[in-house]
Amino acid sequence: MKSQLVRGGERTRIIRKNFSSVPADITFEVAPVEGEGPVGGTVEVWGSSWVFPRQPQIEPLLPRTTVAKRYWDTFFSVYVVPDRDVMVTSAGITRPIYPFVVAGVLALVAAAVVVLAFLS
Repeated sequence: MKSQLVRGGERTRIIRKNFSSVPADITFEVAPVEGEGPVGGTVEVWGSSWVFPRQPQIEPLLPRTTVAKRYWDTFFSVYVVPDRDVMVTSAGITRPIYPFVVAGVLALVAAAVVVLAFLS
């Protein structure tokens, strides 16, 4: 797992995905560097702004946060602004299987069309 130190009050990019339209749910965990207690601050989720522009989503920073990257988020970034120094750790990426199933079915149909064209 990848970890990153983020200083309190600083806006820091923790996730960056470019040229990928595959949807995913990205989870990260935040823990204070010193002591115990709650973490606070904000999470800014920036999706694509060139094909279908959308405003950034601003959410509270939680100990475990999941952000959603969707089909049109070709350029995707997540920034955090914690209230105090924290360690941000990647907890994983989950991708839905249905886009791959649809792509596989379309590839099989295209191959069948090519084979039938050569047979006739």
